[in-house]
Amino acid sequence: MGLLNKLWQQWHHAKNDEVNEPLIVNGQSFNYAPHFINGERLVIDAKRHLDVKNPCTGQLERRISVAEDTTVANAVRIAKDSLFLWSGTPYIERLRVIEHFKNAFALQRQALSEVLQQESGLSEAEVKVEMEVTNEAIIYALTASQFKSNANSNWGDADAWIQHSIGPVGVVTVVCDERQTMKSLVSEVVVALLCGNTLLIKSHPCQPLLPVLLGDWLAQSGLPNGAYNVLQGDDAVTHILHHHPDVDAISYVFIEPVTKQAHLRQRQTVLAQNFIVLDNNVDMDKVWSQFVAGPSVRLNMPIWMVVGDEADVLLEKWQHYLQHQKAVVLSGEDGLKCCSSLLQQAAEVGADIVIDGSQMPLPEQGWYMGKSLIGNITPEMGLHQVASNRLAVMVMRVPDLNAAIDVINQTHNVGGVSLFSSNITSMWHFKQSLRQAEVISFNRMELVPSLNLPRGDITHVLAVGGQHAARWQFYARHQLIVGSIH
Repeated sequence: MGLLNKLWQQWHHAKNDEVNEPLIVNGQSFNYAPHFINGERLVIDAKRHLDVKNPCTGQLERRISVAEDTTVANAVRIAKDSLFLWSGTPYIERLRVIEHFKNAFALQRQALSEVLQQESGLSEAEVKVEMEVTNEAIIYALTASQFKSNANSNWGDADAWIQHSIGPVGVVTVVCDERQTMKSLVSEVVVALLCGNTLLIKSHPCQPLLPVLLGDWLAQSGLPNGAYNVLQGDDAVTHILHHHPDVDAISYVFIEPVTKQAHLRQRQTVLAQNFIVLDNNVDMDKVWSQFVAGPSVRLNMPIWMVVGDEADVLLEKWQHYLQHQKAVVLSGEDGLKCCSSLLQQAAEVGADIVIDGSQMPLPEQGWYMGKSLIGNITPEMGLHQVASNRLAVMVMRVPDLNAAIDVINQTHNVGGVSLFSSNITSMWHFKQSLRQAEVISFNRMELVPSLNLPRGDITHVLAVGGQHAARWQFYARHQLIVGSIH
């Protein structure tokens, strides 16, 4: 029996006065994934239940009780009641709580490995990378200097003062998607809490455990009860939260937002797209050997943009490499549909599907897909606007560096960009022309673990942009207060 199941059974045993005996299905026992409300795990009887299946085997792992109206209303009330205490906590104390959470999170590799393998289908190597990049995201949030205090006074002249006030939005809901990475979820949680908000996480029915575990570790780290809550359920629960008058903001991770409510802040996040740009003066063999010498596990594949006539050489290298790769397990049917949709869209716009991952031999049980290779892509096809994924390598031809810059600037959400070039002037022009990117790197040598992109040996810029800046802007209210000293 795995560590996670042991922990879950210990909890159910301790709560045996509140929950029924574990359900028996096909001779195997499993437990209900609980809600997490007011600092406690709760299994609340409901009219509807959903199955949670292991994506690798298709076997039933556990069930969830879909939160009903009264459960949702109670969770919202608790989050609202907790807002005054948490938002009134000095920022330095909030930092300490998240720092303790970071330390607790780092010690949970085995439990996280089991839950991510069971619910997301990640391999042990992928879990290791996921933990590393998530830890980096927490550290980044803790060191975001522009938000290290709730107020910053600037004196203009002797007669007036201006104060920049940063306060919480209020009660915030985060709606999860099965394609969401742990880094994405934890980043949303950490930034929202640092800004003083209280949270309601609506977990995805395929992945109910991770948000609950995060709640355990946040509570152990000193977060007040009620500041972080998890509700299990489906779109019906999202609908209730969306229309609740005491929910002040809602963030949809990959999911299309529900129709706008007048009182509600809304935001949709998508997985950042990463780019590797190869200038026409680089040694393709040298670039390739450096790339494949790095981590073999990449949680999402960058788009390769090749300036000039070397795209066919790169395609040949990728084709040989991917032919020896195994199929990848996905978290559920939505993941399969997403990959199939990308291949269909690529075929419709005239791209060359060099390797079709759906045609390789796949296990009969579970949700699997092979890695695909798509070539002969041009900017006009718009495939670079499709959400990044783990299963498709896309190679785009561009006539010059300016065309590559235009593609990146027109992409909705850019994570990291890496330029391979031997021309210093091209590097300077590239850096000055990019309007959005969280990380910009040049040339080669080492790797940026958080984005699995080559870090430059000439310069490396960590930009405050992209999703990082968007989170801080969404989860905090900004106000300029002007006053007189008389």
